[in-house]
Amino acid sequence: MPSYGVRKIGAPNTLEYRVYTEVDGKPCSAFHDIPLYANEQQTILNMIVEIPRWTNAKLEVLLTNHLLLFEFNG
Repeated sequence: MPSYGVRKIGAPNTLEYRVYTEVDGKPCSAFHDIPLYANEQQTILNMIVEIPRWTNAKLEVLLTNHLLLFEFNG
């Protein structure tokens, strides 16, 4: 079974902050490479949330390279 995760680059809440989705340690598309179902019974769904847990920050997914980018509202 593939291992999914993220790679974070830069300091949170800055314009340099980037989050890459990965599968088995290699960059992947958050739209195309992460399966809809998380289990074989198809009872658990995967999802991408643009607001990190316990924050008010909003991330945006770039359609060109599928990065999650911090949206600066300063």
